Amino acid sequence: MTDQEITGIIGEAKKALQQMPEIDEARIAELRQAIANGSILLDVDTLAWDMLDFYRNRADKSD
Repeated sequence: MTDQEITGIIGEAKKALQQMPEIDEARIAELRQAIANGSILLDVDTLAWDMLDFYRNRADKSD
């Protein structure tokens, strides 16, 4: 493999990583616990619609 090929592969990997969302594992654990103990009440209908909107917007941007 040439240096240029390696540089290209690394560049593609960087782009892919930049497009991935950052995940805060500690925050996720806090939210799971809050949901489990009832300190956060979820409106599942609103959540479902918001998720649909999010993924529709992502699909529109990728076209």
